[in-house]
Amino acid sequence: MRQLRGRYGVVLCWLLWPLAGLAQVPLRDASVDTLVEQLAPPAAPTATRGLRNLVPQAQTPAAPRQVDLVVSFDFDSAELSDESLQLIDRLSQALMSERLSGSRFRVEGHTDAKGAAAYNQALSQRRAQAVVARLASNGVVAQRLQAVGMGFDM
Repeated sequence: MRQLRGRYGVVLCWLLWPLAGLAQVPLRDASVDTLVEQLAPPAAPTATRGLRNLVPQAQTPAAPRQVDLVVSFDFDSAELSDESLQLIDRLSQALMSERLSGSRFRVEGHTDAKGAAAYNQALSQRRAQAVVARLASNGVVAQRLQAVGMGFDM
């Protein structure tokens, strides 16, 4: 899941997604607090007193934040499984937290490699839309969410 203030960041993917060159292990279960910590922008450095002759350094933008969640669907389906509903419900709570309230998110849907690329692209889009619909039904403002189908693209 990537998150950027004022921009779209990745929220979910259903397969491994590299983060800064390292494979992040997808989470099958996560608490609201864990999700917030994974997605919240890093805290701004605190100013100190008593230091002189320091030249401020230009701040480079923080890398987008992401979390990989294992969201299960039946084969050839965009219907969320019962266990995935619970995970998406906790994600909804995290996205509505104060620390994430000003952020926008991109939800990526993926498929396996079976079938035609065009079909998998459409299925992955329906899956991403299903997650966004569930998040919105739980109170997350839909304008903060973007559903993107990735097909079988890792």
